[in-house]
Amino acid sequence: MSRRGNLVGVREFKSRPPHHLLVNLIIGLSSTLYEITMKYMFLATDDNKMQLYHLLLNAIHFHENDYEVAAVLECASPKLLIGVADGTIKLPVFDKAMELEIIDHACRACSSAFEATEAAEKLGVPIRGELKGHSDLLKFADAGYSILTF
Repeated sequence: MSRRGNLVGVREFKSRPPHHLLVNLIIGLSSTLYEITMKYMFLATDDNKMQLYHLLLNAIHFHENDYEVAAVLECASPKLLIGVADGTIKLPVFDKAMELEIIDHACRACSSAFEATEAAEKLGVPIRGELKGHSDLLKFADAGYSILTF
């Protein structure tokens, strides 16, 4: 055993290890890393329609490229649901995101604070508030999601 550490199942080689062992190790490591980085949660926090547009545009793009994605509307962003529901805000990407089931939920407390609960229900956006009425982001982190904010 070397002084560099006690690695179980790793043999020391006097020269370079056989190529196939390196390839298998790299494939094993990269597939593990690949699994970890394939989930992204897009967190909308502002009531800026262009910000929501870009968030959903990117979430759809990630989804179409085989990433697992979820979008969460938190803070002031549920306020935009009122305009989407009544047609004063035109966001075709919103309909596409709903169709692809990318929008995970809107925050219960924030939707209520901005009187957007009815609009969320009309649009079919789930409302959640597992953390004292707000979105529980730890649930996403524990599930392996990287959280991207806009």
